[in-house]
Amino acid sequence: MSVAALRPAGRAIPARPGVAVNLAERLGRDVAWLDSGTSALALAIRLAMAETGASRVLVPAYGCPDLLAAVLHAGAVPVLLDTRPGTPFLDAADVRGAGHDVAAVLGVHLLGMPEDLEALDSACVAIGAVLVEDSAQLVPVHGDEHPKAALAVYSFGRGKPAGALGGGALAYTAAWRGRVPGDFSELRRRVGGATRIAARRAGYNALIRPLPYGLVSRLPGTGLGETRYVPLRAIGPMDAALAPVIAAVLADAPAAATDAQLALADALQSLTGRVDDLGARCGEGRPLPRYPILMAARASRDAALVELRRAGLGATPMYGRVLPELPGVPPLSVGALPNAGSFADRLLTLPVHEDVGPRHVERMVAILGRHA
Repeated sequence: MSVAALRPAGRAIPARPGVAVNLAERLGRDVAWLDSGTSALALAIRLAMAETGASRVLVPAYGCPDLLAAVLHAGAVPVLLDTRPGTPFLDAADVRGAGHDVAAVLGVHLLGMPEDLEALDSACVAIGAVLVEDSAQLVPVHGDEHPKAALAVYSFGRGKPAGALGGGALAYTAAWRGRVPGDFSELRRRVGGATRIAARRAGYNALIRPLPYGLVSRLPGTGLGETRYVPLRAIGPMDAALAPVIAAVLADAPAAATDAQLALADALQSLTGRVDDLGARCGEGRPLPRYPILMAARASRDAALVELRRAGLGATPMYGRVLPELPGVPPLSVGALPNAGSFADRLLTLPVHEDVGPRHVERMVAILGRHA
């Protein structure tokens, strides 16, 4: 077993931007700054509830448990919908069939792969709901790439495509001005904030290197990589010291697929018909924070995962289960979720960050080939 290990995702955080990126200017939107992406999503849901007078929120059944934390904190009722076959995305027909007492529909871009927001927007109009775009795992990499929904949520937590040690944002159109609380247009200034953030940045950058990451990931009780539901306790403004870090991260975010992503996509062609290359099928050529594939069954996924992890190659099952089955999730009334369940059973992600080299890609594909 290798001591060093590749982290599953995340990029080193630059010390300072060469050319800082202003998120509001890039998105062409007003922006409210919050202490986390979960808080930003909860605020968006509250706005949708006030707009519609409804309390139900439609959520894809496969996704981050923070989706549920935001819905429940907002005082809404989560309604889990099955996903389209072989994807983590909602079916617009299911949205249309959900009825007219829906406040919001969460259109979630997962793993850098874009949801079909045009189809969801049409369905939202039909049922009188507000479409909320969750872009926590997809960053605007080009200056002309604007949100498609009137309310769009971004996250800057560790491991995100624009990971900057924390913070979140809600971007909204002019039609929502005056309804977003003014508390979140001002950043929270804390004594010693810049020094504290600089120390955290240095520590994070040191920890994600292969040797220290491999050592820490094997310590018992760290919870590193564990997916668990954690309730949202409060919504607060973002720490002002994070603003320049976010600007630096956005400026440094890759505008195209990394060399590792391109190499992995090319190598996976040797497994065509044996592995479902989800990154190529749904990624639309975008830079992906992790490379997703679907194995034939849970048994083959789990067997490959064991060997990939033993080799320190940064593979994960992502969330591993559908939302209602994740640890800590409160009891929910849900129907059958065959597509989301199959997706959760078969998904495997591989790292494509700057520490992934050709030899890593070769070993990944060789292991996948033994279990495909």
